[in-house]
Order: sequence, then C-alpha cells, then structure tokens
Amino acid sequence: MISALSYFRLGCVMERFKAHVFVDSTRLLTRMQDAPRQTFRPSAEAFGRSVTITLEQQEEPPVDPVFRESASLLQKLAQECATLGLRTSLASVQVLLAFLADAKATMFQIRQEATQLDLRLSDELMLTHCFTLGLGEENLIEGRNQFGDEVATQFPSAIVDIEEAGKCLGFDRSTACVFHLMRVMEVGLRALAKSLNDPSLDPRTNPSWHSILKKGDDELKKPIAQRATEWRTNDVFFSTAQANLRAVQYAWRNPTMHVEINYDKEKARDVMQAVKGFMRHLASGLSE
Repeated sequence: MISALSYFRLGCVMERFKAHVFVDSTRLLTRMQDAPRQTFRPSAEAFGRSVTITLEQQEEPPVDPVFRESASLLQKLAQECATLGLRTSLASVQVLLAFLADAKATMFQIRQEATQLDLRLSDELMLTHCFTLGLGEENLIEGRNQFGDEVATQFPSAIVDIEEAGKCLGFDRSTACVFHLMRVMEVGLRALAKSLNDPSLDPRTNPSWHSILKKGDDELKKPIAQRATEWRTNDVFFSTAQANLRAVQYAWRNPTMHVEINYDKEKARDVMQAVKGFMRHLASGLSE
C-alpha cells in the first residue's frame, strides 16, 4: 500500500515530498499540451484563390481561464522542486507561471512551456530514487511519544532515541533500530542505578551494565528491610525491572555490541515492543 507520505532520495539526503503534487501537475501539463489549436479560416476576400499563411498570421487563442486558475498547483510544484533541488524543473515552472500571469500570453506559448517542463521533470526524476511508505511505516517515522506520554515525561532524554528507533525501523534499518533502543534502555538503567543510592554507580561516570545489574542482583538478595529505601518500598516493581534488564543484556545488548547478530524487521519489532514495555513499566515508578 502506498501512503501519501513519500521520500525523495537526492544524493545522500532524504527529503519528504508530496507525491500527489507531481501526479496532479503531470495531468495538468498533459491537458495544456493537448489544448486545441485554433484553425485558420480564410476571409471572404480570399475565398476561391490560393492563400499562404505565415506563422505570424496564425492567431492563437488566448490562454484558457481554467489554466490560469491552475497557477496555485504549479506554485506547489515549484515549492516541491525547490525542496528537492530540481533546479531546471523549478526554472521551467517559473517561466510557465510567468506566462499564466501575462494577460497577453497565448495558448501556443503555454503549450511550449508545458512541454519543456514535462521534459525537464522527466529528466531530473530519472536521476533520483523515490521511496513510498506503507501506513505502518509512516506511523513509525512520523509518530511522537511512541512509548507513551508517561515515558516521555519521566525520561525526556530518551525521546530522541525512541523517535530515531522508529525511523530506522520504518526505513528497514533494523539493526540500527536496535542500537537506538539499547540507548533508550541505558536511560532506564541509569535511573535504576540512581535508585540504588550507591555513589560508585554515579551515571556521570557511565557505569557499565554489568556493575549496575550486579548491584541490583545483590540488593534483591538482601532482606527487604536492609535494601535501599526505594527498593525496600516496592519489591515487586524493582524485581520485575531487574529481571527485564537482565534479559535485555543477554538477549540483545551483548550480541548487538559485539556484532554477532543482525536483526531483521520482525526481530527488531519484537525488541521495540519489549523495550517499550520495560520503559512504560519503569516510568510508572521512576524518573531520570
């Protein structure tokens, strides 16, 4: 399924473009090029004798008002061409718009410029690659707060990586998606480290997953009364968080960091859902 959201690849840059503007403009150019030409009819004085008609003597009809009203569509096309760097097409659009604004312009001039624009668009589009996205991918790329408002509020530093993970998954860069998700998990890990109230786990020193998880495991082995304050008050919450983090470390983070595995889209979706569930759980009891 093709959605209205499309991307245009020009060199190494991905630009969003409105595909329907190009489609509608192409239809308009076809109508302009096919507009009827005025047929010369000799005057009564010329009837019955040979008449030679020069190009200058052929009177072209004025521009159809319907075509003049189409200037708004061509202005949109000009914006798209400017965004995508289609410079020759943009120049041609501007010439055609100038003729449409000229009260003295004729359909002969409009047909000529419509043909030129049609050719230039075709040439420039042949040198580029266009991509379309299905509805599911569009939601991944355009979605905001994909893990929910509570996660965005409690862990604002994770927002960028959550959004980037969605974009990578939408553009079928599944392993890159998982890398971003691991950065999201690290935000949650640091929040857990903070809750342990241990100076050696200061997030500013970027403690390792192993050291934080080991400390969490040790904390859970203690009698509840001897645990850190937050861990003592909500045993189920922290036990669940610790178990989920340990599963992430072994199943995803370690293989990913050591390039031992690549992810296809299905696996990356599974990781995203698991990380989403973990962060939503964490956001219900902690913040960064």
